[in-house]
Amino acid sequence: MMEIPKLKELEEHEYTFFNFIAEDKSIYPKASDKGYKDSDDDFIVGKSGGFLLNIDFIFVNTHVFKEVANYFEKHGYYIDEEKGSIDFKNFYRRETYRRKYGMTSNCKLYFKDIAEYTDKNTTEKRRKELLHPLRITGDHYNFLNYGRIYRSLREDEKAAYVGYKGKIPKKKYGFPNFIDGQYWNFKVDEFIYYNGFHLCKSKARRKGFSFMRGSQASNTLNLNKDLTVVLAAYDLKYLTDPGATTDMVKKNLDWYEEHTYWQRGYLSEDYSAIELGYKKQKEGNKKFGFRSKLLSLGCRNNESAVVGKDSFEIDFEEAGKFPNLSNVLDVTTSTAEDGDTKVGTIRIYGTGGTKDANWLAFRKIFFAPEANEMMPFENVWDDDLRNRTCGLFYPQVWGYGTKVDEHGNSKLLESYEHDLQRKEEYKKQNPDHKTIMFIAQRANRPAEAFLNTRDNMFSSVALNQWITRLQYDPDVQFYKDGQIIETSSGPVFKTNQKLRQEGKSIHEFITDVPVTPTTNVTGCVRIIHEPYTINGKVPDNLYFVTSDSVGIDKDKKELTIRHSLNSFSVWMKDTDGITPYAGKRLVASYCGRYDTLKEYDKLLLNICKIYNAKVLAEVNRGETISNFKQWGELNRMLKDPRSLISKGKYTMNAGYGMIIGEQDTKLEGLRMLKELIYTKFNVDSDGNFNYFLHYIYDIAFLLELQSFTLDGNFDRISNAILAAFQFKAFDVKEKKERQQTKKPNSKRIINRLLYHAN
Repeated sequence: MMEIPKLKELEEHEYTFFNFIAEDKSIYPKASDKGYKDSDDDFIVGKSGGFLLNIDFIFVNTHVFKEVANYFEKHGYYIDEEKGSIDFKNFYRRETYRRKYGMTSNCKLYFKDIAEYTDKNTTEKRRKELLHPLRITGDHYNFLNYGRIYRSLREDEKAAYVGYKGKIPKKKYGFPNFIDGQYWNFKVDEFIYYNGFHLCKSKARRKGFSFMRGSQASNTLNLNKDLTVVLAAYDLKYLTDPGATTDMVKKNLDWYEEHTYWQRGYLSEDYSAIELGYKKQKEGNKKFGFRSKLLSLGCRNNESAVVGKDSFEIDFEEAGKFPNLSNVLDVTTSTAEDGDTKVGTIRIYGTGGTKDANWLAFRKIFFAPEANEMMPFENVWDDDLRNRTCGLFYPQVWGYGTKVDEHGNSKLLESYEHDLQRKEEYKKQNPDHKTIMFIAQRANRPAEAFLNTRDNMFSSVALNQWITRLQYDPDVQFYKDGQIIETSSGPVFKTNQKLRQEGKSIHEFITDVPVTPTTNVTGCVRIIHEPYTINGKVPDNLYFVTSDSVGIDKDKKELTIRHSLNSFSVWMKDTDGITPYAGKRLVASYCGRYDTLKEYDKLLLNICKIYNAKVLAEVNRGETISNFKQWGELNRMLKDPRSLISKGKYTMNAGYGMIIGEQDTKLEGLRMLKELIYTKFNVDSDGNFNYFLHYIYDIAFLLELQSFTLDGNFDRISNAILAAFQFKAFDVKEKKERQQTKKPNSKRIINRLLYHAN
């Protein structure tokens, strides 16, 4: 039975991708009108400048695309005609054409015609008139009729086991079924080929990409002479293990050799370098035939492994386990070029929830496709990001198990609800680190697919949920972004909105983690809570600042995304109700980079003045101590808090600032930061704990926590480690104050901390 999309429900659903499917696509220009080659008008251009899939129809009677495969399944061969006969030749001539260029049949039913088509009073003649030509690509046709996949049994196949006493298999090797998401995947691959793009794809797990890519590569190699297709991965075993892509290419090539007329022979069957062709002994074992090659390469120890291969296609697999992907791509791109012409296509694939994934490089490329000449798509999957572009994303709801109708239409609403229920049940029964991986493997949004599944000490469901709320809930977006301006009466904060009104240039707050080549790295200050004043004055020691600066001066013209950024945060101590908002919290932050370190230190000094605060700086880098000393502001620098923590007071040798570069200090700081982040403050109305993290409104800092790895560079986390030490020092001091007071009075102790210097 045909799956009829409930457009009204899709339009009102919480899932952005459903809203996109339901909307009117006629408001967007066609890609073909913009000069792109797209004969089927499958692509339109969104307001973001990214491409959109022109999903304004469903599929009907797609079994016609599989008639050849169905014949083989019934008879065990493709054609019952003598080799060399006219019918035999015509069959393979037609099939060769279809494998190259695709097949067209009236299988497209537009959304606007569904009601009439399904009306019981509509005649069969009229129904046929409502169906329009649908063309599948050559690679898609080959996949459906000559591709081999390990798939679930269809209903007709299960029926053959009725009355069977033994174990009934759940899966078998066979021909694939037609699925809507796979149609779009093949159309995208064809579009990039004709329009000179590369491609970055992210997807949910178990969507058949190894099977599709195996069929696709074998189709290319079997149809074309003297071509080289390269499959590359960080570790070669990701390609050559049983069931991996190289293995699937070989299975598909073997299928041609064993069951079709397109027999090319093998010069090499070694998985690292498969080559089609044959030798003639009488010709001195010279090589003849197609001579097309499949090279499978590992890039762990050789970032230039793909260079010089003159490849028609280059696929980077398992991008979630490819830590040096950016470096490899940098040296590989020229391999697919000949001057100003692209002669090869690069594709990057990655799957959500890969265990121990190191996907920072992959994430950069996926969310900045234009920087690497990748085809940009409008982000219709993540909430409220339609103004941004990304790579192609293949969500969990496409081809969700058995929830696909006989025509290949995914039962979207049913799939989403079933998937959501499974995730909620899993969350109740399993710890956070398992839940995060479970969700990432079944991602419906890129933000879910790129959840950190490595051993991240900060990971939690609570952190992920809070990040989502900060991104999309306006009730918690009460911050103000702007710049600090020096005036005759001292530094003042001016919002970006005010600066715009005055005709001044502005810089946006940096939320890209990590920064991309298009990020404006100057950044701006974000004020979350303005300084609290008593009689017009900010109390002493109510706030403190932590700062982590970059290690060297560097002209911004030389800046790349590999360099660190300066970062400071303003923190409020626990005031026990003195301020309108109680509790420790982050009240302001900055991350960015100026032309010189002195400019950053001046900004740091000015934020200290605005909040009447002292600063704890990491001092094994930068110029903060020397600059503050030069300006006569050394009294605004805090001393190393470790002696206060261990001895209850500052020792004689306690210097200004702190160095956390040593491994033991860093690990202790990370432990203390986690303890701080997950300090329980109270319980909400649903019985969930509110942690210290719920009083942090700096989305970029939280994204760093979410993506943290020990071997990464995380500027805001380095800065926050200083805060963990300083908060601990204040806690020790407060405890000592309480012990010295016979009748503890928390209000009196807090007042002493606020109005008297350390």
